Amino acid sequence: MTILFVDIVAFTPRASRLPPRDVVRYLNRVFSEFDRLAEKYRLEKIKTIGDAYMVAGGMPDPRVGHAADVADMALDILDVTRRLGTEMHDDLSVRMGIHTGSAVAGVIGKSPKMIPVEVKIKTSRGQERAFNFRMVEDELFSPVLAYVALASVLQNNERAFGTSTIRGRLGPLNGDVEIDRAARRGRVQVEIDTTLASTGVSVLDARLREPDLLAVQAHPKAYLVAERVEIDDAGRVKSLRGEFTLRGVSMPLTLTAVRFNCYTSPLFRREVCGGDFEGQFSRSAAGITHSLPFVSDTVRLLVQVEALRTDGP
Repeated sequence: MTILFVDIVAFTPRASRLPPRDVVRYLNRVFSEFDRLAEKYRLEKIKTIGDAYMVAGGMPDPRVGHAADVADMALDILDVTRRLGTEMHDDLSVRMGIHTGSAVAGVIGKSPKMIPVEVKIKTSRGQERAFNFRMVEDELFSPVLAYVALASVLQNNERAFGTSTIRGRLGPLNGDVEIDRAARRGRVQVEIDTTLASTGVSVLDARLREPDLLAVQAHPKAYLVAERVEIDDAGRVKSLRGEFTLRGVSMPLTLTAVRFNCYTSPLFRREVCGGDFEGQFSRSAAGITHSLPFVSDTVRLLVQVEALRTDGP
């Protein structure tokens, strides 16, 4: 199951300045919006504790995709709090935390309400205190955390997430790379199968393939074509300049060599050249605007190339 815990920043001093009826109206307006989102994503509202709101996915009926639904609700909460803050002329911001793991739940007392009493997640001491759950420190956290971490460290609804970098790979690739070091020219033409995008996390991989991200059904291929190849006096490739096409949209792309070298392979008895190249592009240029500005618009590309010389002895 996946738990989302939300609380309103600086609520205590705000409540101390308001009459009790206004405090109740304030919380009702905010939490009613959260209830609407919970219903939208088929999540189970657990309880509210003062200014804190708790919702769960994957319970009471287990289902696939609950972690992604909880994370999407967290992102929608950012939009809702921004809108409500404007409507109420209030500096409304929230803190949120998401965790996924196995849980034990039961009915406490006579009220038929299911309350999770144990969640097996490896987490920080600070989050343990915030959630007031009994953590099992020797359990490995679910790999789905690589996705839900997108919404796990929010200071307020204007700052970026500031969590770990999400990494993935595409490959194998099909295409041709031609380098003529003597003439200082070259050409690269590569076809990339976007359906093979892999982060090592199946939930995130499935999310990446959806229409608002890579849109693999409509655009199963991406393309890199570069005909401007910079080669120095020593015959080392310095950069590649061309176009990168993603989701049917072409954009300029420069790949700069972090390192490049050639040597004679004792195994093949031929020259082998290879290197690491680095570049970046803005995903919004290809129409991928999900989670902006809270998740970076910049996508960093790291390309590794190694090839055997095909001409000569």
